[in-house]
Amino acid sequence: MACRQFPNLKWAQRRELVYITIDVLDVEKTDISLSEDGKLTFRANAANKQKIGFDMELFKAVDKEASRWNLKGRNVILKLAKKDDDLEEYWPRLTKNKDKNARITVDWSRWVDEDEADQAPADDGMEGMQGFGGGAGGMGGMDMQQMMAQMQGMGGMGGAGGAGGMDMNAMMQQMQGMNMGGMGGPDSDDEDEEEEAEGQPKPKNLDDLDQEAD
Repeated sequence: MACRQFPNLKWAQRRELVYITIDVLDVEKTDISLSEDGKLTFRANAANKQKIGFDMELFKAVDKEASRWNLKGRNVILKLAKKDDDLEEYWPRLTKNKDKNARITVDWSRWVDEDEADQAPADDGMEGMQGFGGGAGGMGGMDMQQMMAQMQGMGGMGGAGGAGGMDMNAMMQQMQGMNMGGMGGPDSDDEDEEEEAEGQPKPKNLDDLDQEAD
């Protein structure tokens, strides 16, 4: 596998969350995976054919189902939820590995000190952000085209428990209007909708990206 460049990233935390902002310019393909024990994998291909990525073991395990990520302009934003029994513990560093990495810096604009946690404003929420697969708000990597193809193969949702006579084409049009790609729903902001309309890249399979990197 060809060597991937470790991107510049910033991190911050508060009692309940760890923020990671990955700087990626002109990214065409992204794939991110997170495990319950805190293993974070990132892959991206830039427009200039540059291969970006890393495999990181976070300082502590996280709540995968409550964590989210999204692509905002040139940044990939991750909000990783700490486990309930770790909410009062601040991480001394982002990674379990103690080695210094010059590309990992502190995001002071998001950082909330322990002694200021009670007075800090609430987080701005995770609406419009994608899950890491399998949890509420995530589609497990399935994109809209795959979902519609799967539904078309179900014979128009007929039989017991059907869609009450709703036409399949009408249903698919309705689903497309729900911004299912990011599971943002009707509460998603205008910025998220504009990014979806501009054709922001969708996650690809890790194997596909590694094969392209070879």
